[in-house]
Amino acid sequence: GDFASCDDSRAQKTLSKIKGLQPQALSGDKGKSRAFSDFRRMLGLDKASTGPMRMAFMIPNPLLPPEYFNRPHLDSFVIEMNADVNHSLLDCPGRYSIRVATFTGAGGFDQGAIDTSQDGGAESRLIQAAENAHRLTEALRKQGWQAWEFHDRESSVVCVGSLSQLTIEQPDGSQRPHPEIIRIKNGLGPDPDKLANGKIFPKRINGILLDVDPRPIDVPRNPLGRR
Repeated sequence: GDFASCDDSRAQKTLSKIKGLQPQALSGDKGKSRAFSDFRRMLGLDKASTGPMRMAFMIPNPLLPPEYFNRPHLDSFVIEMNADVNHSLLDCPGRYSIRVATFTGAGGFDQGAIDTSQDGGAESRLIQAAENAHRLTEALRKQGWQAWEFHDRESSVVCVGSLSQLTIEQPDGSQRPHPEIIRIKNGLGPDPDKLANGKIFPKRINGILLDVDPRPIDVPRNPLGRR
């Protein structure tokens, strides 16, 4: 199975069904070893009414990388910052997206400090960063890119795309970057020909500079739901 969590109703229904199965390979008399008869009796597997897989339980997919389970956690303040954003990264349905632009607030945003400070410099820089991210998101959307914006205490970012995986397995078993990642990097990253010659010229859209090296990031999730 493939379930979002152990609490998924479909997961619990499937688990209950598995516990009651009576596969011949496990419950038939043929091939049973007398050496394990006491062990089967201790577990109750020698009873006809008991499924041999009654002790089945759910585990995480061992093939997934550790970072899959380390999704970014959002607090209520950051969630509120993104509450009214039309194309919020929180709405991205994929597991990953490609960060193509980063706008920093030059020092970060501490709500308590700003509430008591006479200097609105940090706040104004973050507001400018958020405005740039929004302008770029709208411009990219008009060009046909699936763009998203996201704002936190320290910066605003613009991402493009929605991916469930970063690599695609090839027939020979090797892994290659997802074609969408390559398309986004080629379309929104520096000119590859100039980059090969040692010249780095970030792409500029509507006067806004994009990142030199677009990179995949984990899509943050709102634990309480989008809105």
